Amino acid sequence: MSILARTLVAVRRRLLSFSTVPRIGVRLMAITPDDRVLLVEHTYQPGWHLPGGGLKTGERAEEGAMREGWEESGFRVGAVDGLLGLYANFSVGWSDHVAVYVSRDIPSDTVLPDRPPARLEIAAAALFPVDRLPPGICPSSLRRIEEWRGLRPMDKDW
Repeated sequence: MSILARTLVAVRRRLLSFSTVPRIGVRLMAITPDDRVLLVEHTYQPGWHLPGGGLKTGERAEEGAMREGWEESGFRVGAVDGLLGLYANFSVGWSDHVAVYVSRDIPSDTVLPDRPPARLEIAAAALFPVDRLPPGICPSSLRRIEEWRGLRPMDKDW
């Protein structure tokens, strides 16, 4: 993780902490027919995460989830199946809500590019079996996958 990336993220978070406007983010849970899930590793924080980020002005949440999936993995999802849930995240210092969309529109034979398009932000993208997730997966991504699998009840918090 570069010092520049960590610094930029810290500055952005500090500036956003002064905002009273709730923020809306999206995540994409892309699942192959053989039950592998798309995860990304960021350059500015440890662990594997569902791809996602903030919505752009005038962008629908579903479109934002598909865009973030492509930007962070290099793979374009053609459609989403629906919304898994809307989660509140107050731990970041401002009012944040995250919409998680599920897509099964990712073939089992998908080959991800060596270098995702979001070069500064993403260190790696990979597909993992939902029953053998990588060590260090972020807890919120793990909870969403377990909710999707029916292994835990749906939560309201990220």
